[in-house]
Amino acid sequence: MLISRLHSRVSISGICLAAALYLAAGNTNRLSAQESPQPPAIGPSQKGIAEAKSPAELKQAEDKRLASEEAALKRKPELLAFAEEHDPQLRALLEMLETKRPKQFRQALANLARDTDRLNALQTRDPERYDLELLQWKNNQRVQILSAKLTLKGGSPEGKDELKKLLARKTELRQESLQLELRRARERVARLEEQTGKFTKPSDSELEKQVEQMLSRAKKSGSGTSAPPKADAVGPKKGDQR
Repeated sequence: MLISRLHSRVSISGICLAAALYLAAGNTNRLSAQESPQPPAIGPSQKGIAEAKSPAELKQAEDKRLASEEAALKRKPELLAFAEEHDPQLRALLEMLETKRPKQFRQALANLARDTDRLNALQTRDPERYDLELLQWKNNQRVQILSAKLTLKGGSPEGKDELKKLLARKTELRQESLQLELRRARERVARLEEQTGKFTKPSDSELEKQVEQMLSRAKKSGSGTSAPPKADAVGPKKGDQR
């Protein structure tokens, strides 16, 4: 389960879809502005989900999407700097999208913001896992962008060979993730076995001693049963009787 969550954290299909849309619309010089491709149509299953939602739920989802895009736009310098540091090709694609396809640019930037937030939080909490997930992020990014280019421009033998290497690397990184989880699981089992080995069944005399110590502490702390109040402490004084 943890491994599946790890891989879902570095999903970047939204960014790559936007990049592919730009490549198809503006970078191949084969389509006019009127012929620029549209985002993929909603499939039957997605359509069913959309129809199942009430208008209020759809509006709430749309408002949430717009809010995330606005928040990402305010962080544009930071996000572009992240892309420049870890994948300069992504930075170039984002800048081209900003000029040619603003809507897809906002979507891509919001996706990138979510990825960077997860990675930044992980960097503080678990540096070892952060390094591994960042490698996965970079590799997945290159796979998606290269596959988009090969699809749009035709698959050259060199491009296909490069894609094979990236996919092989993807498998290697997944194996490293599993190895990390396995090592940590073994370490935890070893700690539990060590702790378990320190416990032995106490004897009757030891249990009796523990009982006496608990009762003694309770008595000293005043947590024992209090004595009932004296009658003259609560009743009327002798001189008050009439």
